[in-house]
Amino acid sequence: MYNSAVFLLNDGYDMVQWSVYGRLLCGADDEQKHLKRLIDNLPPAGSVRCMTVTEKQFAGIKLLVGSPVLRKDAAMRHN
Repeated sequence: MYNSAVFLLNDGYDMVQWSVYGRLLCGADDEQKHLKRLIDNLPPAGSVRCMTVTEKQFAGIKLLVGSPVLRKDAAMRHN
C-alpha cells in the first residue's frame, strides 16, 4: 500500500496541518529537483498541489488560534 505522507516525511517535509506538508528549499534549482521528486512519487489516486512561497511571505504567515469549542455531538462520539 502506497502512503504519500510517509514519502513526504521521509523526504524532509514537515506536516503543517492535516494533509498539508511544507519544506524549506534553497533556490529555484532545489525547487525543481523536489518538484520532480513529487511528480515521480505521485499517489495512485487523488491530487497534489504545489505552491512556492518566498521566505519573506512565509515569515508573514499569521497563526490565529481561538478557544476550543466543545460541541455536544463531538463529545458524544468520544463516549
